[in-house]
Amino acid sequence: MTNFQTPHKHLIILGPQASGKGTQAEMLCQEFGLKHISMGEKLREEVASGSKLGQTLRGFMDRGELVPNEYTLKIALREIQSSPDGFVLDGFPRNDAQAKFLDDHTRIDKVIVLDLNDKVAIERITITSYTINQKKMVFAMRIIYHYIKEQMILLSQS
Repeated sequence: MTNFQTPHKHLIILGPQASGKGTQAEMLCQEFGLKHISMGEKLREEVASGSKLGQTLRGFMDRGELVPNEYTLKIALREIQSSPDGFVLDGFPRNDAQAKFLDDHTRIDKVIVLDLNDKVAIERITITSYTINQKKMVFAMRIIYHYIKEQMILLSQS
């Protein structure tokens, strides 16, 4: 694939789980030579590293909770600073504090919002990898939480 130039080097992809954020981010990164920063993936990598931070994150993640800002912001800053050629943020920001953090630490050129019907998102999640009812509920709650927070971010920027 030919690497075309783009003036947009700092991108965000937002959308519910199973909407294709990761797939689209990977395609953009490959096409434009950007770094894919998937916050979910970065959090899982930190847990897998066994670091003290990773051990702290594991507790939140094992309970199906969103990781508090104090931890996600540290990881986001580290990843942004190690992306001199640009990046695509996937799954970040999720709230006002994270959006303000981005405003304070970098510029964002474009935001891409992927829309997906809740029913389809839940079906994609359960069909592809999750069959335990408890996990279905966690993901359904995250989808609802995502929409509420997204609307709050949009309203606060109005």
